Amino acid sequence: LIYQFIRKVWPRRAVWFACLSSVVAGWIMTLLFAFIGYASTTDRAWILSTELIGWAFSVLFLFPFVSFYLRYLKRQLDRGRWGQTRGLRSSLGIIHSSLNLGTALKDLERQLLQESEAFRLLYEVRDQVLHANEPRELIQDICELLVSFGGYPLVWIEVIHDKIESKKITALCGKEARRLSDLAKEAVISAISTDAIEENEAIVIHTICKASGFEQYRDEFAACGIQSAAVFPLRMQNRILGTIYIFSAEKGVFEDEIIEVISIVGDDLSHGIARLQMERRRGEEFEVLRRASLSMISSLESKSVLENILKHTLDIVSADDAHIFLFDGKEIIFGAANWAGSENKEPYSKPRPHGLTYKVAQSGKPFIVNNTAEHELFRDDPWDGAIVGMPLKIGERTVGVMN
Repeated sequence: LIYQFIRKVWPRRAVWFACLSSVVAGWIMTLLFAFIGYASTTDRAWILSTELIGWAFSVLFLFPFVSFYLRYLKRQLDRGRWGQTRGLRSSLGIIHSSLNLGTALKDLERQLLQESEAFRLLYEVRDQVLHANEPRELIQDICELLVSFGGYPLVWIEVIHDKIESKKITALCGKEARRLSDLAKEAVISAISTDAIEENEAIVIHTICKASGFEQYRDEFAACGIQSAAVFPLRMQNRILGTIYIFSAEKGVFEDEIIEVISIVGDDLSHGIARLQMERRRGEEFEVLRRASLSMISSLESKSVLENILKHTLDIVSADDAHIFLFDGKEIIFGAANWAGSENKEPYSKPRPHGLTYKVAQSGKPFIVNNTAEHELFRDDPWDGAIVGMPLKIGERTVGVMN
């Protein structure tokens, strides 16, 4: 109404007066309601409520102010008065920048929240890795932490417990874990080869319904709400220890930052598993040595002692055969042999004068040949394999060699 009235009296400045009047009216309403509150009562709650009503009116009156301001800008632009609207355009630029700043601050807040969640996950994972006593307990805890981190409907972790016997430890977590585990595992095994897992740091399927190899499972995954997946190998010094499989209910959720965080989790888990496996293996080796000591003590016959040493050595080391030769300072004498899985009365081959056994006996130092087919010591009689010779000593005196 004010705008229509001033437009008739002073048309060139009508918009400015309308803008000014809307702001003044807002201030007046604010002060009026504040005065009513203070004048009518001493109740702080009532005073605060009247002040809030006044401020609400003030904000409400800003809307016509912005409306008139933009209307004036449009009219000036329509008339081609660029010089007069330069200041207005600068002001709009400031408003636009402020809105962008608000969006940027929200994005920054969201990013900081994600990073804090990632740091919390990595801290808890490393705490579990340091204090775990069993591989099964460790991978179950890590599995639950990953579900908590991403809200994934299914996370499962497989760890190779015994490569020779093909034993694996499995942990399943997520609200769809029991229902989807067989389906998800079958789908991944059929769509992604073991070689691909071993060769990559991570394999990401951003949209399962469009990924090749998952055609026959699309309907079942869609019914369960699974949209994307990722596979992370657990690797330690180029040796695959296991695999992390993660399925998500969102498409394209596995961005670079998420992949990096889960890859770090995989590295930490790999170190934890390797540590626990080493401790288990060391305990088994000590038990083997203890049994070997008891076996040697039970028999004072030299031949039996040497055969027991070889038997328990092969229990510790994954070797095909082992020999012990005695050394009197000049000559090498056969002591005991164990090859093809049984004790033998003769060596597989007799030591040569300039061969590995004599070299170890005379030097008193271990000698390792990782490829006998190419080493100069075996030039006359090459064979495919590896061998290590270790001196058997009493004090500083070499009394024998074990190959």
